[in-house]
Parts: sequence; C-alpha cells; structure tokens
Amino acid sequence: MRSSAVALLGVVCAGVAIGILLSAQSTPADSMSGECEALEQEIRANQSFNGSLQCYPPGVIDVNLSEEIDERTELQCVCRNVYRGEERVFPVTRSQEP
Repeated sequence: MRSSAVALLGVVCAGVAIGILLSAQSTPADSMSGECEALEQEIRANQSFNGSLQCYPPGVIDVNLSEEIDERTELQCVCRNVYRGEERVFPVTRSQEP
C-alpha cells in the first residue's frame, strides 16, 4: 500500500514538472500564432464575406508594406481570403508604442 502511494506521488510530481517545462517553452511565435487565430475568429464573427479566411503570424506569408506604414506600425498578422480562385492577402497592423 505504501509503495503504491509513493509511486503515485512520483507520477503526479513528474506530470507537474513536465507541464511546467512545456509551458515555459512556449515561444513568442506560439503566442503570435494564437493572436492570429483569435483575430481570424473575430473577423469571422463580425464580418460577412465569401470564401475561406486564414490569418498567420508575420513571416509565414510575405506582404509588402510601404515604408511609411512600416515605420509607424507593427505587423500583427497577415490574413488570406480565397474566393472563386482569387486570393486576397491583407496585413493587420497596430500602432507602435511610443
């Protein structure tokens, strides 16, 4: 009975340790990906559009921003809408913090 309790305690502690390590290893890219998924859901909920929509973190899809916009804003996500074979890619930016 006592050895079973010790073994169970060891398994629980190992599980907690693994959970802590995995949560500590989440990268900013994971966080950005989550932001883009949330943005995608928000766009779907608040807009009516045809076709498919997917939003990605910066760097997944190349997008050209003018120098003025690039200096004043930070690229948050790049969204892609496909409808009837036509693809539209649009950047989602936010103002840079002063």
